Amino acid sequence: MSVADEGIVQPAAKAVDVLSPRLHQLRVPGQEGREPNSYIRSVIGCGRITNKACARPHHTPSFAYVIHGRQALEVLSQVVGYLRTYKVGRARLLLEEYLSVTPRNGRYSAEQVEARQDFERRFFALSLRAPAQAA
Repeated sequence: MSVADEGIVQPAAKAVDVLSPRLHQLRVPGQEGREPNSYIRSVIGCGRITNKACARPHHTPSFAYVIHGRQALEVLSQVVGYLRTYKVGRARLLLEEYLSVTPRNGRYSAEQVEARQDFERRFFALSLRAPAQAA
């Protein structure tokens, strides 16, 4: 799951192949230094802090807190009430349906591929450009 002021919520692909296992990831970007992300990590108790590459020498280093897997869904379930915009709909859809359309072993039958692709279409249809749907 991958939001500037709220954290990023989306399924994150480890590979391009649609039949590859996809990991759920929650990412909280931070431009204010490492300390806010260190605090988040200490409160949650898991996850990691990644360094962002500086494109130019005069750019300020930035960091992001990242958590993967079922732990990301657990954290998301606790913060969904604080999200705004289309991210609320995406988060609720992930919490309600993600595990049912994602086999743990990453092997999809033809029916599971179709269900997963339908889920992804509905997920990405929830955006700033699309009208918000109440979940």
